[in-house]
Amino acid sequence: DPEISRLFTELRQYLGLPVQQIAQHVSTHPNVITALEAGRIDVLPAWSETARVVTAYIGMARLDPRPALHRLSVLMGVTIYAGPPPQRHVEAPGSDHAAS
Repeated sequence: DPEISRLFTELRQYLGLPVQQIAQHVSTHPNVITALEAGRIDVLPAWSETARVVTAYIGMARLDPRPALHRLSVLMGVTIYAGPPPQRHVEAPGSDHAAS
């Protein structure tokens, strides 16, 4: 994927660090970093590991990883489940909690 490739190539240039050092910092194999820079979605590890690495890597530049995670999840065919929507408590008409 050219967008993922560009993002991670530019990110490493911005950080000014070699692949090995970034891999060490985010606790992954250097091949994962080179796969991200090459846009090789097909050789990335399982989603949970990819998401962890991407979050840590992008976090090194103090950027929001969510756009990259979203794009990668679409490319990898992963559904990101954020959980059920928050429940709102609705008072029944005529109820009076102050009297309790």
